[in-house]
Amino acid sequence: MTISTLTKYGACFLFSGLLSCVACRSGLQRPSLQEVLLAQKRWHECDLNSLKAGLTLYTTHCGQCHELYKPLAYSEDSWLDCLPEMAKRARITPEEQLLIRRFLLTRRTYTLEKKK
Repeated sequence: MTISTLTKYGACFLFSGLLSCVACRSGLQRPSLQEVLLAQKRWHECDLNSLKAGLTLYTTHCGQCHELYKPLAYSEDSWLDCLPEMAKRARITPEEQLLIRRFLLTRRTYTLEKKK
């Protein structure tokens, strides 16, 4: 391996470590395979990588301006109402907003089902 390859891998490792710290501190863990199956009931094309991307976008964009709210903090309708306005403020693209919405709604539903 070259020095630049090692540097690139080191930077990726550092970034993922920092992201894990932010996600854990907020009480948001990485999506599980059970959550993927749950999400696919609503959105057939949803996969683990898209849910992880939604978590990453949520923690990096939304956490810049305010505390990260747990998915159960709001009803599904409330999330659907507030996300478009917040996306405008945070300059989140429609594609990124979709990933965040799917992550939050899936985590919310999964958490509610676990409580039963």
